[in-house]
Amino acid sequence: MVQSRDDIIKFRGPIIPPPVGKDIDFTWTFKNDQRGGGVSSDANGKIVAGITLQINLSLSQIIDKFGFPDQVFPQSTESTLQAGLYLLYPQINMILVTLMGEKDGVIQITPQTYIFSIVMGTDDWQMQSLQRFEDYKNRISSWHGYGEYTVHD
Repeated sequence: MVQSRDDIIKFRGPIIPPPVGKDIDFTWTFKNDQRGGGVSSDANGKIVAGITLQINLSLSQIIDKFGFPDQVFPQSTESTLQAGLYLLYPQINMILVTLMGEKDGVIQITPQTYIFSIVMGTDDWQMQSLQRFEDYKNRISSWHGYGEYTVHD
C-alpha cells in the first residue's frame, strides 16, 4: 500500500466526498519535495477510477514520453493574469494540468511550459472532471502545436 512507503508522509484516507457512497479518495505527500498525489476509487475501494500526481516537468519532457496532446482547453480563472490549461490525451485517458500567464485572452504554450499535475482515469472519471466547466465541449480545441491559444471564459 501507498501509506507503507518510506517516502510518503501525510497519507489521508479514506476520504468520502459528497455524494456519500459514490467515491472514496486517498491522498498523500512525498517526504522530499512536498508534492503528492491522490487516488479515487469506487465506494468499495476496489476499483480505481482516477490517479492524480503532482509533477515538476516541462511540457517537452512529457511530450518526449507520450507524444503531443490531442486537445487543448485553456480556461479562464478568476484572476485576469492567469488561465488554467488542460492538455488532453483522450486515447490514454490522461490530462495535463497547469496555470499559465494570460494576456488579452491568450496564452502562449512553449516546450518549457511547466506542468504541475498529471491526471489519469477512466472515461467516466475524466468526463466528470471536465463537466464542472460549463459548455466545455465547445471550448476544447485541437492541438496545433506550440504557440498561442485563446482562453475561454
